[in-house]
Amino acid sequence: MAVLASPFYALSANAQVLDLSCKRPIDIGNLIATGCSAKYIIAPDNAHADTGCLIFNNMAVAGSCTLRVLGPAATKSAVVTFQKAFFNISGSKGGVATMTDLRMKNRTQPTITPTLTIPPTTLNAGTINIDIGGSLNYDNGQAEGTYSGKVAISANFN
Repeated sequence: MAVLASPFYALSANAQVLDLSCKRPIDIGNLIATGCSAKYIIAPDNAHADTGCLIFNNMAVAGSCTLRVLGPAATKSAVVTFQKAFFNISGSKGGVATMTDLRMKNRTQPTITPTLTIPPTTLNAGTINIDIGGSLNYDNGQAEGTYSGKVAISANFN
C-alpha cells in the first residue's frame, strides 16, 4: 500500500517550507479472509490486533514518513493530517477492502491521533519521524491476495 505525501513548497528564499516524505507504506502482507467479517488493526506503533480470521505471509508493518523544515527556522506549528478519513485498497485477485481509523504518531511522543500538531521548537530540532496506521476492514468471502492503495497526507503551517 503506497502512501502519498503532499508537502507544500514556497518559492521565496526566506520562506519557511515543510518537507513531508513517506518512504515506507503500510504493509498488510497477503490477506486470506476465512469465514468472517472483521478488522485487522495496524497501529502506528506497530501493535497489531487480529480477530483470528486472517493469515498473513509476513508481519504487517506501519507506514513511515518524515517531516522537516527547509529554509529558515519555523515560527509556526505544523499540522499533519490525512486528507480523507479512509481509503480503499484493491486486491491482486479482485475485491476491495477499506482502511479506516487512520492514525499517526510522532515517534518521540506516545499519543496516537488522526492528526499531529508539531510546535516550532520540535520542528526546528531536526527531522521528525511519523508512523502511520489504520484498520483494514474486510468481509466474509473477501478475495485473497495482495492489496494495495494510496492514502494522502499533508503538512501545513498553522
